[in-house]
Amino acid sequence: MTRAWTLLLLAGALSATAAVAAQEHEHARGGHPPVAGREHAPEPFHGPRGHHPVTPPPGWDRRPARIDRDHFNHNFRAHRRYGVGPYLPPPGWAERTWYVGELLPEAFFAPEYRLGDYWLFNLETPPVGCEWVRYGHDALLVDLATGRVEQAVYGLFF
Repeated sequence: MTRAWTLLLLAGALSATAAVAAQEHEHARGGHPPVAGREHAPEPFHGPRGHHPVTPPPGWDRRPARIDRDHFNHNFRAHRRYGVGPYLPPPGWAERTWYVGELLPEAFFAPEYRLGDYWLFNLETPPVGCEWVRYGHDALLVDLATGRVEQAVYGLFF
C-alpha cells in the first residue's frame, strides 16, 4: 500500500512538472500553439516601408579649389533648425558667438565638432582646406590652416 501511494505521488509530481514545462514552452512562442509544418527561421527585417536611407546629393564631395571670400564672407541666421543631440564644448570653453574673420581655436577642429555630413543641414560644400564645425547652436565654416571663420550660420541646432 505504501508503495502504491509513493508511485501515485511520484506520477502526480511528474505530470505537474510536465504541464509547467509545456506552458513555459508555449509562452516562449508568444502564447500560440505550434502549427504543424510552419516552424521556420525568422524573416529578415528590411526597415520601415516608405523610408529610404539618406544618401548624399550628387556633387556633395566636389569641393571648390579655393575660398571665394565674396561668396562665403557672411553671417546668416538659419531658416531651419536641427536637433542632433547635446553639445559639449572642450574643457574650459564657454559658449559665445563667433563672427567671420575671427580665429577659432584648434580645439574645435576635433572630429566630434566637425560636420562631415554638412549636406544634411543644408550647408554649402566647403572649399578645399575648410570644414563645417559645430559650435553650440551654430555652424561655422572654418579654414583649417588658419582657423579663420569664413562663414557663420547662427541657430542651426537646438
